[in-house]
Amino acid sequence: MKGIVFAGCSNTWGHGLWYYSGLDNIPYGDKNLQYHVDKSSYMNFKNSNRYSRLVANHFNTYDVVKHTTAGTDEVSLRFLELLFSSEKDLYDTGWITQERYTYDEIDYIIFQTTFPDRSGVYIEHNGKTHRFSLSEHNDWDEYVKTLTNFGFETFEQFYSLLINQMISKIKSAFEFYESKGIKCRIYCWTKEYVDLIKSDEFLSQRFITFEHQGKKYECAQQIIEDYPHYQILFDYETFGENPPNDYHPSDKMHKVIAENIIRFIDNQRIIK
Repeated sequence: MKGIVFAGCSNTWGHGLWYYSGLDNIPYGDKNLQYHVDKSSYMNFKNSNRYSRLVANHFNTYDVVKHTTAGTDEVSLRFLELLFSSEKDLYDTGWITQERYTYDEIDYIIFQTTFPDRSGVYIEHNGKTHRFSLSEHNDWDEYVKTLTNFGFETFEQFYSLLINQMISKIKSAFEFYESKGIKCRIYCWTKEYVDLIKSDEFLSQRFITFEHQGKKYECAQQIIEDYPHYQILFDYETFGENPPNDYHPSDKMHKVIAENIIRFIDNQRIIK
């Protein structure tokens, strides 16, 4: 198998996995993030144990993940654009990725959706396109007032537009990359996109769901609800009474995700 691209947020990047390295004196908390990132030993351990590498190792290939932690679904789509672009990263050179590939060097794209409200809604008004993002506004009342001025009567109306726009963009990207010979698959971290994906014939065939301990799940967060210790800050089994204050998936959760992606690829190699 050729390379596999994994597009997603900090959960795909492997944030926090360095706590499982056994290395001494690892500082806790995101306030020390730059220290973590600057330590090659931490980064190498993280990269070797995140689910993307576990999947790639199973198929004797390599994994491609964006350069930095965090992210939005919009950034994940931009990441894919940059990977196959001959242009320099005009967004912020090297922040998302410095890697470049041709379409025939990649077999799969695995897209992990993140929290929808990190991305923006695009609204046409008076001949102009306006972008609004919940995560980029601190004044909620002023934000609601602005949306009301653009015709939104309820928050649900706004949120519906947000998730529908994003799923449409993801689907369009998938159709493009599949036209280039790359197989695209998607799984959800949260539940918001699930119904839209299941109701779309194209995306539903490419939708990775989960099986764990005899139970089926439609998004990763549902697993964590049943197994809280699959988050680092509740992994008392590994860290005792004082786990790192980090809400990212534990090494156990990365293994669960990897197992289910491998199962899906093995069971559904060809989609017509």
